[in-house]
Amino acid sequence: MSWISPTGHNDPDTRWTDETKAYDDNVSTFASEVNVSPSTWSKYLVLTLTAAKVISQVRFNAYYLSASFNQISIDVYYDDAWNNIYEGTYDDATWVTKSVPAGQKSINQARVKFYNSSGAGIDTAKLYEFAFWETIRNLVDTNVLIRNYLLTSTALTDPLIALIGARLYCPRLPEKHTLPAISYFTRGGVADAEVPSIYSPSVQFDCWASNSIDAREVYRALYDALAGLDSEAITIAGTLYYIMKAREEVQGQDLVDTEIPNYFRVLTFYSITIRDTS
Repeated sequence: MSWISPTGHNDPDTRWTDETKAYDDNVSTFASEVNVSPSTWSKYLVLTLTAAKVISQVRFNAYYLSASFNQISIDVYYDDAWNNIYEGTYDDATWVTKSVPAGQKSINQARVKFYNSSGAGIDTAKLYEFAFWETIRNLVDTNVLIRNYLLTSTALTDPLIALIGARLYCPRLPEKHTLPAISYFTRGGVADAEVPSIYSPSVQFDCWASNSIDAREVYRALYDALAGLDSEAITIAGTLYYIMKAREEVQGQDLVDTEIPNYFRVLTFYSITIRDTS
């Protein structure tokens, strides 16, 4: 976790000057908008990141004068919209930190404006520095998440639980264990650095039974439990996750373990899309 500076800017009304000085790591320089009319907000200065980061706070250092510029408004962009995180007073030429009320969010830009409260005089808004607090997201153990879902009683999972009980093992089936059962493990998957809250592990499932017909019955129950998924909410260690969907990558294949008698299995692979709300 660390403070990171913006990597660019946008001045939509072309009113600001020296914009890069708002993120040059030097509080002695500043970006400014001159001649802001009395009882008026300045125009927005947008500070951008090259790619979205997991952000939980921002901080700024700005010019303050009680008789003129004594309020700031800060918005950050997430969930496809601008969201205001603070509007109010602040200290002059001092680092001030404000949290994102919604917690950690995937953010790639923020915007600020200042209010000239003077009833008569024009003045210059000055932003000395701005920064984002990048939080490193801790990925959930997807194997734990999958087990939690499949062994929690719901209309989708009850037929599977009726067949295997709690015999769901990761990463492999214990030797000489009771059947039917399922073993599974995450074998890889994909994620997008620009949307860090969503990732899709690829999971191998082995549906075990003492004969091929029963093994396929376990596979069908697993198929129904996963095919019906639609944004299923699961809480792990106080964090809310959603299993948004599951897509079968390879349909069930009937296999026989030639080295161990009476162990039959159906092998399948799923891509499971997970959304992390932390």
